[in-house]
Amino acid sequence: MSELHPGRHFFLYAKLHYQHTDLLEDARKLVAAYSGSSVEFVSDSDVLDVVCMIALPYLKSPTPQEAFQGVLRRLISRTQSESRPPTVADVVWEMFAVLQNVRVYEGGKEVIFLGNSDPNILPLPED
Repeated sequence: MSELHPGRHFFLYAKLHYQHTDLLEDARKLVAAYSGSSVEFVSDSDVLDVVCMIALPYLKSPTPQEAFQGVLRRLISRTQSESRPPTVADVVWEMFAVLQNVRVYEGGKEVIFLGNSDPNILPLPED
């Protein structure tokens, strides 16, 4: 069996394999599980660092800087239309949107190994 992707639970969350409640609180729990930390020690900055580290490589841009600039442009455009500045939650939402659209299968073959959701991290979706 191939090695599971270290950020697999972020992908699974983005692809709706976990219940979504509060975006930042859910992301804190994912970061805590990823880092082996306790949720109470996970800051907004930690969430941004980890979620961006996992998602940015999947943006189709020549450099990480250009990728992040594209994300910022989308954020600013979306939040300006709502007459508010972007928040941490907006950036996290954008990163999960990136992960949601990453193809884990190509030609019927799994190329990113995600494994199963873990109900010890977040609740699983109700059927």
